[in-house]
Order: sequence, then C-alpha cells, then structure tokens
Amino acid sequence: MKMCFHGGGEYYMQNISDIIEMFLKDLLREGDGELELRRNELATKFNCAPSQINYVLSTRFTVNHGYMITSRKGGGGYIRITSIDMTRGEYLLHIINSIGELCTQAQAMQIIGGMAERGIVTQREANIMVQAVKEETLANEETSQTQVLGQRAKLLKNMLTALLDA
Repeated sequence: MKMCFHGGGEYYMQNISDIIEMFLKDLLREGDGELELRRNELATKFNCAPSQINYVLSTRFTVNHGYMITSRKGGGGYIRITSIDMTRGEYLLHIINSIGELCTQAQAMQIIGGMAERGIVTQREANIMVQAVKEETLANEETSQTQVLGQRAKLLKNMLTALLDA
C-alpha cells in the first residue's frame, strides 16, 4: 500500500488514483466545496501523467458523485471542481433520471458508491444494493446481456424510488 501525507493527515491507499482523489476532496473541504487547479501542476505533484488526473476527475468527480467540473484550456487554463449542493430528494431524482434503460454493473457501483459517500444511504444499505445489482445475481443461462442491463436499470430505479418515498 502507498502512503501520502497531506496537511498532517495520513492516507493509506491502494493506488495513486485513490491518493489523488482524497487529496482533492480534502482541498474541496478546505475550499468550501470549490477548487480550482491546473492539471499539469497536479500531475507534477503526484509524479504521474496528466491523463491520470483526467481519469480521476472523469471517474470520481462526476455529477453522480455530486460534483461538477468546468475547465478552460490554454496558457491560463484551469479545472474547477465544484461540489453540488442538492437536497437528498433532488439528488435521488437526478440519479433516477440519469439512469437510462440499461445500466452496467460499473455504472451501478458508481451510483451506489456516490450515494454512500454523500450519506444518502448507509453503508449497510449500499452493501445490500450492491448485492442486488451484481451480475451473478441478475444473470443466468437464459438471460441475454441486454436483459441483465435492463433488469439492473429497472431494479436500481425502483430501489432509488423507494428511498425517495422513505
């Protein structure tokens, strides 16, 4: 495991993406939910390629995770990360509306992880949801991949609707 020290805190993480994510989330907390950075400077700080920064931003700072990213290219270019302030109900409605007719396991895990991170669901509820949408739960020899994707989307929407009503 790699270790990163930041502001007196220690993070024990599995990979550089986790370290960058935690670093950015700390900065977001310090900046009251908004952060402006330069991709190349961050890549230099973590001794990684700028594409690694892009990966972290595009997979861990999405609208489904409660963040909005804006950027400007060029010499004075920047990336701005803003934590979206939504009520629980607004967040759930956004997620329900963002799920299409088909949902991959990876998409479902991202959605569930984002809800747990924001406190929309408890860790126990998240664990139950994860088990419900897993490939091995939904698939059998008679179901096509498209059917599994459709079942997962419908199941996830139904679980989120139940949370809305709770």
